[in-house]
Amino acid sequence: MNNKLYSAVVENPALIRISIASLVMIVIFIIGTIGYHFIENMQFFDGLYMTFITISTIGFTEIKSLSIEGRLFTMGIFIFGTCVMSYIASQTLLLSGSELFIQCAMQKKLENLETN
Repeated sequence: MNNKLYSAVVENPALIRISIASLVMIVIFIIGTIGYHFIENMQFFDGLYMTFITISTIGFTEIKSLSIEGRLFTMGIFIFGTCVMSYIASQTLLLSGSELFIQCAMQKKLENLETN
């Protein structure tokens, strides 16, 4: 089973790119949470909430009025976060349309037919 996973990853680098981009997104959330804590003196959960509503573009009201530094920080979090989210989406589309994905799906269907 591990050999199939390894070969799927090696044959399709989009999986690696999605994984790395997901790790970058986690790092952005950590930086956002800690940044709001130090820049705006927010609790960690409030900083996480602010990072989430910024990156997800939900745009609910801010927990408190932000300073100029906080606003600049929010703009940076927004730009980096939406860029990484867009990259993950593009790589996911690339992966789902790849020949390897189609081959794996067909192989699973064949295996299911053989077992029945």
